[in-house]
Amino acid sequence: MESNLVEWVPMKRGSSLPANAVYAGMTRNDGDVYVGKMDNSPGKINLKDGVIYNFWSQNYSSRSEGEVLLVNGEKEWIELKYGQPIPEGAVCAGRDYNNDKVWVAKDVSSDEPGKLTCLNSNDLNPKMCRLWCHTYWSTADVKIAKVLVVKKKRSTTPPTPIAPPSSPELSIAQVEQATWGNVTQFKTTRHRLYKCFMQASITNIIKGIMAGTRIAAGELTYLSNLLNADIHAKIDSQNCQSEEGERSVITDKNKSVYLVLFYKKKNVQSSFGIEQICSCMLTNFSLEITYAIFHPTNQTARNECESFNQLFIEDILHRLRDLLSS
Repeated sequence: MESNLVEWVPMKRGSSLPANAVYAGMTRNDGDVYVGKMDNSPGKINLKDGVIYNFWSQNYSSRSEGEVLLVNGEKEWIELKYGQPIPEGAVCAGRDYNNDKVWVAKDVSSDEPGKLTCLNSNDLNPKMCRLWCHTYWSTADVKIAKVLVVKKKRSTTPPTPIAPPSSPELSIAQVEQATWGNVTQFKTTRHRLYKCFMQASITNIIKGIMAGTRIAAGELTYLSNLLNADIHAKIDSQNCQSEEGERSVITDKNKSVYLVLFYKKKNVQSSFGIEQICSCMLTNFSLEITYAIFHPTNQTARNECESFNQLFIEDILHRLRDLLSS
C-alpha cells in the first residue's frame, strides 16, 4: 500500500474528526463510530456532541487519547473468513502488545471496528486468524470479519449535475443517479425469547395424592405413605400460535433522515396442567426487525424517499377504509 493513502494522526477527547476519518458504522450502544488505535491495537472511536469522546480497543480500558485513521484513497470493507489470505491494500496497524501483526477490520453484524490477527505474523502472504473488538469476551472466537482495504483513487470526470425531477415519480435512471449520505444502512436483527411460568401449591399436591390413594375405612394412613402413592390425574394441554407484522416510515421535520422499519413477531403459547395439582405456561416468541436508514443528500434522493413514504400512507388509508366499511 502507498504510504500517502493512509495516515494515523494523534488526537484526543474534544477534537473534531477530519473529513477523511474512516467511518465504520453505527453500534447499538455507541451510535456512530470511527476507526482509531491505541499502541498499534485498532479499535473504535465514539463521539459526544459531534466530537471525539473515547478511544476503545480489545484488552484496553477506554482512553481519552489515541490515533485516528485518515484515508486519502478509495475505501472498501471486504468480508474475510478464517484461513483466507488478507487482501492487498488491507490497512495494517503494525504489531500490537503481543507482537502480533494486526489489521483494521470490523464485526460483520454490529459494525464495531477492531483488530484482525493472522495465523503467522512472519508469513509473506498472511492469512486471517480472528477478529477482536472491545466488546468481545476474552474467550471470543470470531472467525469472520470485514477487513478495510484502501486503494488509490481512480481518475474520473466530474459528474454531470442532476436536475431535480419535475414529478414525484422517478425513472430508473434518476434513481440510480440519486446520491445518499455515508451512513445509509440496511440490517436485520432476530431475537428469540422464552418464558416459563409454573404454579403449584402444597395444598393441591396433597389433594392430588389423596385423590389417587385408596384408603380403607378406618385405616390410619400417614403422610409419608401418601407421598409415596401413585398420582392418577388428567393432563390437559393446549397450544396457541399467532403472527403479526408491521411496517412504518419515520422522518424528521427537515426530511434529512428517513427510517424505514419492518418487524415480524411469531408467538407460540403452550399451557398444560395436572388436574387440581399444578399448571404451567410456556411462551416462545421470535421477533425479527429489519430497518433501513436513508440520508438523502439532494432533491432527487429526497423525492425517492417521499415516493416510498407515500406508498406506506396509501396502504394505511386503504386498510382504514376497509376497517370502517366492514
